[in-house]
Amino acid sequence: MPTKRVTKFVALAYRYDRATDRTTVTKATRTTVTVQVTKAYGRTAYKERNAAGAWVLVPYVWSAAKAGLVYDHGLRLQLTRASSVRAAVPYVTRDLDLHLLRRATFGPAPGALAELRALGRNAWVDRQLAPATIDDRQCDAWLAASFSHLDEPIWHVNELLDNGSLSGWRHQRAIASHQVARQCWSKRQLLEVMVEFWSQLFNVDVWSDTAASRAHYAKMLRARAFGSYADLLWAVVTHPAMLVYLNNAESTDEHPNENLGRELLELHSVGVGSPYGEAGVLNCARVLTGLSVSRDSGEFLYAPWKHWVGPVRVLGFTDPNPTQTGGLAVARRLVTYLAHHEDTAWRIARRLAVQFVSDAPPQALVDRLARLYLAQGTRIAPVLRELLTSPEFEAAHGAKVRRPQEYLVSVVRTLGYRPTLTGAADATGDLAWLMEQAGMSPLARATPEGYPLKSSAWLGTAALLGRWNGAMDLVQGWTARHSLVRPDLQGFLFGTAVPATCGAAVDAAGRTLFGAPMLAADRDALLAVMGLTASTPLGAADGFLSWRLEHWVAAMLQTPYQLTA
Repeated sequence: MPTKRVTKFVALAYRYDRATDRTTVTKATRTTVTVQVTKAYGRTAYKERNAAGAWVLVPYVWSAAKAGLVYDHGLRLQLTRASSVRAAVPYVTRDLDLHLLRRATFGPAPGALAELRALGRNAWVDRQLAPATIDDRQCDAWLAASFSHLDEPIWHVNELLDNGSLSGWRHQRAIASHQVARQCWSKRQLLEVMVEFWSQLFNVDVWSDTAASRAHYAKMLRARAFGSYADLLWAVVTHPAMLVYLNNAESTDEHPNENLGRELLELHSVGVGSPYGEAGVLNCARVLTGLSVSRDSGEFLYAPWKHWVGPVRVLGFTDPNPTQTGGLAVARRLVTYLAHHEDTAWRIARRLAVQFVSDAPPQALVDRLARLYLAQGTRIAPVLRELLTSPEFEAAHGAKVRRPQEYLVSVVRTLGYRPTLTGAADATGDLAWLMEQAGMSPLARATPEGYPLKSSAWLGTAALLGRWNGAMDLVQGWTARHSLVRPDLQGFLFGTAVPATCGAAVDAAGRTLFGAPMLAADRDALLAVMGLTASTPLGAADGFLSWRLEHWVAAMLQTPYQLTA
């Protein structure tokens, strides 16, 4: 790479404004340096030689006014934080294509890597952000054969439940199974990752008293997953499932129920650190009175006779709220205000960064995403595009541990399992049972905050044992033997080129399952448990590719090579 000599204004004192990402240098010295000009963080960047002689990025940007390089503290934060999330674990290959598939999908499925490489990472992200352009007819056909009743409108489901034509328990079980099925087999994988993300942020327990509306709630989250957060938040607040789950359907002007108002502030927007106080919670609850559910149809109903009238203040939002009939518009204005609030921007940005990068994401990345969220009018798609193409994301190999649900879906996808034509409901019902045994029954968290997002919450012995048992079950076909089509394992792993030694067989299996062989020490430890070595000829290893095959493949999938992402 060519070099050039430029003027550099070395900062001695400066001020940094996080909200605007602006650095003001108040004192500097002038010098001349040799740099390489490159691209990083979506802008022109500069490298200088360090003490060891290596070219490294420096936190300086070009100033046309000064005709030289000036210090940028925001860039310094990016460089520092990006280096801090680099994984120390050796289990995950640093292949950026595989890294994107591990994080932006529920795990690489056969053929997914080749498809991504044909498109390129950025084009693949753009395609996933436009899910309607992705042909998903195969998945749709499987789901239509098993879950067609989930497309019924709320009023019709309510009628079927009332007259006994539909079992509430079976319907609720199907809602959870349907979500798992899409995670396993939809080609619109980033969409499904975000549907699960929103399902946990806006948690409505599928086993609560929401059977009539919960399937429609899932469709609503899917339809708005990449749109504006303001529109999504309003759709959540006015949905019958949420109104029933958090008791707002019972809220009246005389007795405002604070559940939805509190969670709207604490979980869904600005967060507990924002200074709204108990008065803000009460006023929020008062604004939301009147948002209700029809007893006859189960559909959303604005009931003006329930709406509290009078002046309200929540943080910087004020409204005279003078009439009962105008209460719905007041509620919409409050929700819009909260969605556009700076504290909400930072909370959503951080939550997305935890989901896709690490439990302790770089603050510079969070700040950048929050500013973009506000600049884009709360639109989520541009924020996701910036996140998934960022250097911080690329640097975060192995920094996440798959939660039980994500892990078991990843095993199904890794092994190329698919349902029988009419077996999607049974297959995913069986999967949901395995997830329950591992401590993460789908859509079943009883409390409003949903399942923990951070990997650290899922490292206990019981959760790990549940995942290991689930992997063994899936590989050996115990629970879902008749509802899942399982390819021949030997052919899947090796094709027609059967390896000559046990070590070569494990290496080849690693390339198929993980994109790269296991470390030699880990491979040798796996073989040692069976009394074998890497050089043992297959002919001398009794049952290695027959009755033992499922056992050692399951053991591979129980390791951090599959657990980490």
